[in-house]
Amino acid sequence: MQINYGEFLPEEDPKFIEEADQAVKAFLQKSIEDRASISHLVHKNCMDFLNQIVLRPSDQVFIDMKDQNEIWKHVKPMRHGGINLSRRPHRDQDIYLEINCRCGWEDEHGLKLVFRQGRQITRVSAMDGCLTDADAHGTLDTEDKLLHKFK
Repeated sequence: MQINYGEFLPEEDPKFIEEADQAVKAFLQKSIEDRASISHLVHKNCMDFLNQIVLRPSDQVFIDMKDQNEIWKHVKPMRHGGINLSRRPHRDQDIYLEINCRCGWEDEHGLKLVFRQGRQITRVSAMDGCLTDADAHGTLDTEDKLLHKFK
């Protein structure tokens, strides 16, 4: 899988590469249990999307899903453009690791998983160009449920 470093100027952000590498290392230490701990968020993304559309026959598999961990059978990271590291340009100005995925329920916009510092999930959404829900909706960071939980 390709890892992309976001736009930055070394003379303006000399710590970017070091912090981005730390985020990648933190992310690579994640386990299958860590994945299971966010299954409910990915499943919720799926259900929220399906509740907004006219269902197709192929969507029934998601409706019938008994175990939220089964959602991962329908999520595949993109080979190119799959992992992106960037610094949030305002507010916390932290490093975020973003994984772009194809998913079985949202063909057009796919699925994006965002981890602050590569350590903790801070966003599950369609691929929309925003690192946080606060940025996407123009709200305060304290109103962003996942971002506000970051420790």
